[in-house]
Amino acid sequence: MPISVRRCLALCLAAAVGHVSSLAAAAPDAKGLRPTGDLFTSGRVLLDGSDAVSGTSLFSGGEVSTDEGSRAVLDLGPSGRAELLPQSSLVINFGEKCVSGSLGAGGVRISKPAGVAASFATGDGSAVAESGGPAVFTLRYEEGRTTVETQAGEVRLRLKGKDVTVAAGERYAEGQDAPSASNNLNGKKKAGIFLALGGVVALLVIIFSGNDNSNQPVVINPPPNVSP
Repeated sequence: MPISVRRCLALCLAAAVGHVSSLAAAAPDAKGLRPTGDLFTSGRVLLDGSDAVSGTSLFSGGEVSTDEGSRAVLDLGPSGRAELLPQSSLVINFGEKCVSGSLGAGGVRISKPAGVAASFATGDGSAVAESGGPAVFTLRYEEGRTTVETQAGEVRLRLKGKDVTVAAGERYAEGQDAPSASNNLNGKKKAGIFLALGGVVALLVIIFSGNDNSNQPVVINPPPNVSP
């Protein structure tokens, strides 16, 4: 084989080896550019199909799912935080100025700071919180029905060609005509309110009865002290 041919083959082989080496060296760097967060678990939680250990790193683009009775908190650093409720699945993407995801089932509570835009899709719609101010909202997708409840800020729900704005303290479910006020009172608090109202009514009855009969002293019993 002529010397010039051997020299050409040697140069090509060296170039090929150098190219492969550069690709191998660049692979970890490319992975390191992906935004990372932290995953904290309660109960059985899967990350990309494998059992997740609390405190493990979470990469943008990861899929998190929870079993019955389990929860997962996704600390997304400057992008905010997401809490995955029991029996839920979520694909999460996040960066410096945005956080987005796809809720396959169940529910997720999103907390995002000012300057970060949030957009999460369900099977038939999406919930969007603009970057202007902070927002906290809970998105659910259960039995093919989308529900959003806003705890702080403002969320725009796009559902089957319809745009609905859900402000803080409001809740909207698929099929409603308009957002309604959220009812966060539990049974004990409701009972306490009814008891207090009953005490006020009794107090008024006693006062008016006393005014009709000036010969009898008016005895006023204070309403019961209802614990919250």
